[in-house]
Order: sequence, then C-alpha cells, then structure tokens
Amino acid sequence: MASAKPLQDAWGAARLLPTVDLFEEGVEEGSDTEAAADLASLVELAERPDLALCPATPEGLGAVVRSCKGPAAEAGLCPGTMILSVNEQAMDTVPVGAVEEHLKHDPLPLTVGVKPPLNLPPAKKMKKHGRDPVTICTARCRSSGTIVQVAIGQLGWKELTFEAKDASVVWLEHGDPSEGLAPVQTVTRLDAFLHMCRKAPFARCMRAWQKELPDAFAFVPPTWVLPMDAADLELEMGQSRSTYIAKPSTGTQGKGIVLAKKWSDLTEVVQKSKPFSETCFSPEYVVQRYVSSPLLLDGLKFDMRIYVVVTSIVPLRGYLFKEGLARFCTVPYQAPKESNLKEACMHLTNFAVNKQSKDFQATSDTQEGSKRSVSSVFWQIEASGAKGAEQLWADVAQLAAKTLAALRPSLLEYYVQRAKPLHPWAPKGVQILGLDILLDSSLAPHLLELNANPSLSVLQPADPKDRDEVETPAGSGASAVRRMREEEPEVVAAPPAMAAPAASAPATAPVAKLLGKLEGLSAEELSQVEAFVDTLRKGKGRTTTPGRDKERPPRSSPERRCASRGASSKSLSSSPERRKMVQNPLDVAIKKELVAQALLLARPALQSKVQRLRKQWLEETPSIPDPVPLDDEGAWAKADLAEELQTEVRQDAPSRSPGLVALDLAAAPADFAAQHLALYRAFARSCGPSQAVGQGQVLKLLERGGFIGEEAVFKDKIVCQLWLTKIWRLVVENSYGLGFAEFLRVLGLVGDLADSEPGAEIPADQGYSIGGIMRYMEIASD
Repeated sequence: MASAKPLQDAWGAARLLPTVDLFEEGVEEGSDTEAAADLASLVELAERPDLALCPATPEGLGAVVRSCKGPAAEAGLCPGTMILSVNEQAMDTVPVGAVEEHLKHDPLPLTVGVKPPLNLPPAKKMKKHGRDPVTICTARCRSSGTIVQVAIGQLGWKELTFEAKDASVVWLEHGDPSEGLAPVQTVTRLDAFLHMCRKAPFARCMRAWQKELPDAFAFVPPTWVLPMDAADLELEMGQSRSTYIAKPSTGTQGKGIVLAKKWSDLTEVVQKSKPFSETCFSPEYVVQRYVSSPLLLDGLKFDMRIYVVVTSIVPLRGYLFKEGLARFCTVPYQAPKESNLKEACMHLTNFAVNKQSKDFQATSDTQEGSKRSVSSVFWQIEASGAKGAEQLWADVAQLAAKTLAALRPSLLEYYVQRAKPLHPWAPKGVQILGLDILLDSSLAPHLLELNANPSLSVLQPADPKDRDEVETPAGSGASAVRRMREEEPEVVAAPPAMAAPAASAPATAPVAKLLGKLEGLSAEELSQVEAFVDTLRKGKGRTTTPGRDKERPPRSSPERRCASRGASSKSLSSSPERRKMVQNPLDVAIKKELVAQALLLARPALQSKVQRLRKQWLEETPSIPDPVPLDDEGAWAKADLAEELQTEVRQDAPSRSPGLVALDLAAAPADFAAQHLALYRAFARSCGPSQAVGQGQVLKLLERGGFIGEEAVFKDKIVCQLWLTKIWRLVVENSYGLGFAEFLRVLGLVGDLADSEPGAEIPADQGYSIGGIMRYMEIASD
C-alpha cells in the first residue's frame, strides 16, 4: 500500500503557489526554476509500482507515466506524471529504461519525486507594497466572483466590492458599460469582442476568409447563417449525406441546439429565424457541418476550452494560455444517425448539458472525470505515439493566431463606426476569450465557437456519496464551518485580501468573529447551531413584509448576498440541482491562474497613480480626434498627439505571466490587417464633418491610385463616375456618403474589377471582398 506523503494532486500544486503583492514598479523575485520546484512533490511506495513509462524527450531521456495501476494509482500517480527522482537520485536526464530499472530494483520503500501533469507555471512573485496597493472593483462580478476573489488573494491586491470608478482595475462582464473610466485604468473587456463573438457575425467573418484562403482556414467547419443562407443550405443538405448542427446566434450552454440530417429536420429552426416583418427580426441561427469523425478517448467525444488573452487590437496582441479544460460527453459516442440525433449527452460536449446526466463523473484528478486538463489529454495522445504534446499546442496556437488576425479588421470597424476610442484614450482592456476546439480522428483541430464571456464558474455536481452533505455551492451554517476547516483555504475560505484586518476590509470582521466563536464549541453545541441554521434556511425564521404574500430572506442571508452579486437567490436556494453543486478543484486551479496572469499582463497602476491621473483626465476631458491613434507597431500615428494629450502607450508585461505565450501573429494572414489599417487612414483623411466619404473624394482616390486611364480599370473619369453612381445607390442605401464599411465594400468591388475581364459586371451585393481590397491596395501602392 502507498504510505507517507501521497502525490500532490494537480490543484494541490496550485495551492502551494506563493502569495504575491504587486505594485507597478515592483521588482520581480524568484525564478522559473523556483516556480517549477513548487509544482514537484514526493510519493512514497511500499510496493513495486505497476507503471508503463514513455520517454519525456525525443532523445529518450526522462520518463513520463503512460499508464498506472494498483498502489501507485491509489497514491495519486496518473498518466502524464513526470518521474523526477527515485530514492533521491535524479531521473530527468537518464534513459527511460534506466528509470524502469531503478523502479524495479531499488530498495523499498521507494521515494519517487514527481511533477503532476498540469501545465501551470505560476505568476511571478513581485515585491510587496502594502500601503499603496493595486485595487480591483468586483461589484459587477457574477458567476466569476469566486474565482476572481481567489485570484485577488493570490495577487495580494485590494478588493473593492462596491461600485468604485477610481479603482486600478474594474471587472466588467457581458454588456457592462466602461464610460467614465480613465486611460490609466484597466478593464476586463474589449467592447468589440462582445459583438463579434456572437455566432452569426463570427461565421460571416470567417466565411469571407475561407473564400479567400480556403486552405489556411480549413479549421473552421463549413457554416451557413439562417435566414440569409436558407436556400444555399437547403441545396447543400439535399445533395449531401452529412450531419448538420444548428445553434442560435446568441445561445449559450447548449440551449436551442438541433442536430439534423435532412432539411425537414430544421423546419422549426427555419421558422424561428424568419423575420416577422421588415422592421421586426427574429434571432439568427448558425448551421455548421458536424465533424463526424471526432477523436475519442475512453470511447467518448470531447472538446477543449482553450483560453486566449487579448490586450490590444491596434497593434494586435494576443497570448495563449497553455492550459485548458477538456470537456467530455457522458454517453459513449456513435456516428450520428436518425435514432440518436437527440442524444445530447452523446453529441454535445457542453458542460451545462452533461452535468445533468446520471453518468456525469465529478473531477477527482486531471486524468479522470467528465472534465479534465488539456495537458493530461495531450499527454495521453502523446503516449499513444500519435502526436507530441508540444506539436498539439503548436497547432492550437496557429489556429488561435489565424482566428485573431482574421477578426482584427472587423474589430477595428466596430470602433470606427461607433466612434469609440481604442487605447490609449480608453482604459486598457484585457479580454479573456474561450476557444472551443475539437480534434478529429487525424488530430486536426477544428474551431467550433469563440466565446467573449467564457465561464469562470468553478462548480460541478457532487459525487453521489457526497451529495447528502452538500447544501449550497459555498455551504452554510456550522456544516460549512467544518468544511472550511477541513478544506484548503484558497478553494473555500475567503482569499487573503478578504481576510485582512478590519481597517482594510470591515465587511469580513463579523465573519471572522463568528468563526472564532464557533471554533470553541463542542460537537453537541455545533450540532445545535447547525440545526438552528437549517431551520432558518427552511423559512421558519424569515420575515415577511406587510402587504406582500411572498416571503423575503433576511438582509444578511446567503441568498440575498448572492442576489446582490447578480446571481438569482432562487436558483441558489430552491433548485435541487444547485444544492448538489460543489467546487471543482481543477477549475479552481486553472481559472485562478488564468485570471491572475491576465490581470498581471496588463500592468495595472497603483491606486495613488490612478486617483491622480484620473482626476487630471476628468478636469481636461480631451476630445478624440482619431479613434485609432496607434499604428501596427504601437507608435503614435500622429506625433503631435502624444504631446497634446500626454497619454502614455501602456505596454504589456509578459514576463510576469509565464503561463501566457505570445501568439505569432506575423505568421498569420496579417497582410490584409495592415492594408485594412492603411485604408482606414485614407478614409479618415477624406472624411468630412459627417464622418463619411462622398463620390468626389472616392473619384480622386481612384485617380491617384491609377485606376483611371487608357490601360486602367476605368477608361476615363466619366466612365468611373457613371459606375460610382450606379454602385452608390446599392451600397449606401440613399445615405449621403460612405461609412468605413461601405467605403471598403466599394474599393473591394474596384479591386475585383481589376482582376476580371474587360467590361465585366461585378454584382454589388456580393458582400465583403478581401481579395478585392488586397488587389486594390496592390495597384494603389504601385
């Protein structure tokens, strides 16, 4: 049997990460080597382990656990665990065969040094600066509240639970407004992603790239948007035997998803997507071709939630978080057919769908359960000899880089059309994106969705044996106090920032006082307290308001506190399913580090600096002459703007966030993004007071670009002007001039004409032409 120190599990490793206090000019302490050492642990085995090993490096050095049984598995060893030492003798630089020999012949008990299979290098420890902290306002946290508090505790920042417009960081979600926040501050959202990550706009954007570069964007399944593409989809489904999956454009958590093999299977979806009238529109639906040959593990279909952090659109900066969550179906996979199309838990990997299944397995380590770490899945694939983990991560990084590069033009247009400023006139944004990626049987990644608000919830259904003791997600009463004593503080208890002295966190003093009193009670007295709390929870102690039939929980109750943070008290107290939810330690470990490192990446300012510069910003209230003031190198497009506004261009701090790896956006299709920005500059120079471009300006632009002449696209000015007049009616729809989107559309049509036969007519309703714009820029630059 295993004895002595059991293997530190993956989330145990995360709990040992150092608590840090950050200030903007702090000096980094520690090193990557020290951080890696925190992730190592020892396990002592009284018997020979039943292990299958594979090399840790291409040279055959080191050893990684491929499979594990018996006492070693009971001690916590699992696939993906790296063997660092045996009986204090280093094993990371010896051949895998030598490691096996040591495990077979060294004297018992064996003391084995291991590194768990969770890729979470911790955030860099910073020099303490307690008197002038970084503050973060969490008043708008919703389901992310728990993990944000844990991350704040790790960072050593000060949490402000009330609305604080002058906080260093303001946590925003969904459509929360960012108005009134100064450039020196940091927000957790970039506005444009909220619109572009909806399924229909995202599908239209990616389809334009698939048309231009089909091989480079083959990772996106063929997609149609209803009702616009209904005729094309009906024709496609009539000629194909494939399966299709329909999703509402704004749907979440697997709601409203339909699988179909025939057009008639989508009758209800088509009816829902039809507009009621010319002025009243129904929700759009996105229909994708179903990936019919997914990679299976343990006979189950799964996908991966991969996280990307974006800190800037111009210049474009994105970082891949090299850990994620693999989400498994709960019913063994079968190829789609008429009899199983409605088996949601077989075909849909959504956690919200599968957690309702009786076959859902709560996560107990990184390799088991219905939710696992992406690293452990990649180790399992590598151990099978199919493809290495690093190559799989490289494939994911390439997919993420191409996706961001393809989105950038649309994101830029969003800010221009709405006259919303990009940084440095707006607060610096930190956008956490969730990419849902599916591997097929050939290990090729497919991008299913892009989420601007990926779930930061850490709840999962409890194991059946534990459900009698679980009452609410956080627990309540004396039973919660006992669990808070038994469990690790970062998972359940208030984070360090909340457990500060009363002067810095007065709201936590009554809780600390109550816990101190409960600590000294006997078992009989604790049971009496628990019975009393249970009586209150059943409603006997609740008060009613005269004139109202409905009871209302006391102001200090957990239900009211949760409701004040944006959660429904009914969903927490009344739903049987919610009462059976507990925290998933794997979620806590991964999402805590993700949030902490994303916030560190933005280099938030100290509270004193924020208050001083924000006051100055409010007094001056500068006008915004250009919503896109920077170029793709991060320099000011107009040199005099920096002096006029005295606003610094804030850089990222990737050295503080070792779990975030910068995406190679230069290798993505970035040529069009740069040309698109150059066209914006031309548009801005030609604009009049109405922020629109008229026919005269477009005519001059085409003349200067060489599109008018005997050998050019238009023979003379008259021919060009007649063509513009014809196109104008179709593109601008009776408006005075062209906005930026219409301006690009017209120039794309001109570029298409340059590539077509002389005299050819280009239809004006063909939509966004990336190839046409690139051809226009090629000729204009010559």
